[in-house]
Amino acid sequence: MGVPALFFLQSRALNLPWRFSRFCLLTLGFTLGNVVGMYIAQNYDIPNIAKKLEDFKKDVEAKKKPPSDKS
Repeated sequence: MGVPALFFLQSRALNLPWRFSRFCLLTLGFTLGNVVGMYIAQNYDIPNIAKKLEDFKKDVEAKKKPPSDKS
């Protein structure tokens, strides 16, 4: 009892052809995947890359300068 048989059994319960049932499942999965992807994209906090680059440059410059001699 392989995958086509599983789709065939589902379509028999709905009295639909198995290819139509397979198409509906594919469409439903695609739609739900897009909805979840949009939700994640809207709620994902994107880090500020420009600020991180500035901080990195400041750290590099601070390491390049010799320490001031106060003695």
